[in-house]
Amino acid sequence: MISLILSSALSRILSALKWCAERPAIAVAIASLVVAGFFYLRADHFREKYENLRDEYALHKRADDEARRFAEAEKKRIETERKKITDEADKKLRIALDDADSRLRAYARRHAANMPSTPAVAEEPVGSDPEAIVVTIGDARICTVNTARLINAQQWAFENWGIK
Repeated sequence: MISLILSSALSRILSALKWCAERPAIAVAIASLVVAGFFYLRADHFREKYENLRDEYALHKRADDEARRFAEAEKKRIETERKKITDEADKKLRIALDDADSRLRAYARRHAANMPSTPAVAEEPVGSDPEAIVVTIGDARICTVNTARLINAQQWAFENWGIK
């Protein structure tokens, strides 16, 4: 029974192909009508899919633009905040350096009278402290600046990072 149905269907397909081979212009016209009919019947479906895709693209585009604007605003806010923190730290450092420099100058003025006017002798004078040394004002200034910077950095870390 099944073989009879299959052979009948196969013979009809072969005869249709033979007919199409004998009349190619008519076959092309019929195929064109079938394809055009398919697209005509499915046009609303394809239009709906196109409109859905267009709307989805517009939605993604708006979301992307909004995310970009938010990121730029956040970046600007962070940069402004960091600049403010940096400016505060620089101001505190300048104040600390000025204070340290004025204290160093005052110390140098107080002890300038006690300094020998001649270069240091290789021998150790009687009664001097063996732990004491004499440094130039330039070396003392370098030590003062470095100490002020380190103290300022430490205070900044305590204030901004909660380090103790």
